[in-house]
Amino acid sequence: MPERILTGDKALDRKLKNLGRKAANRAARAGLGRGARMAAKRIKSEIPSSLKSVRRAIGSSVKKGTGGITTAKAGASVGKGSKAGKTIHWWILGTAERTQATTGRSTGKSPAHGVVVSAVSKAAGSIKAAIQEGVAKSIMRAAKKLR
Repeated sequence: MPERILTGDKALDRKLKNLGRKAANRAARAGLGRGARMAAKRIKSEIPSSLKSVRRAIGSSVKKGTGGITTAKAGASVGKGSKAGKTIHWWILGTAERTQATTGRSTGKSPAHGVVVSAVSKAAGSIKAAIQEGVAKSIMRAAKKLR
């Protein structure tokens, strides 16, 4: 059975090693999903309430990829309904000075709003706690089923 490194938390890694493969994968997915949703909520809280369309474009996703590797993402245009904000990255990352190709007229530049980096760095502890809580709850559920 391959070793699962979820958070770098040794206690969680030990618990996952003791579980069966299927239950451990399920627990890891549950924890990652909880952490990704927490990150998305924190990112949304950094965006001003007047920019509802930008907030709507923030989401989270957990996917089981090839080779059984589970990944979790949170950010702009991620998850269900991600089509709502295809160009939201311009608001988050900003743009350099741009010009029209045909006329050469300036179309201006957009300042960057580093909400993703600032939100996740501020909430790193609570995101890790959410992952741990999600894994722990899933392990408890698996233990109840075994009884």
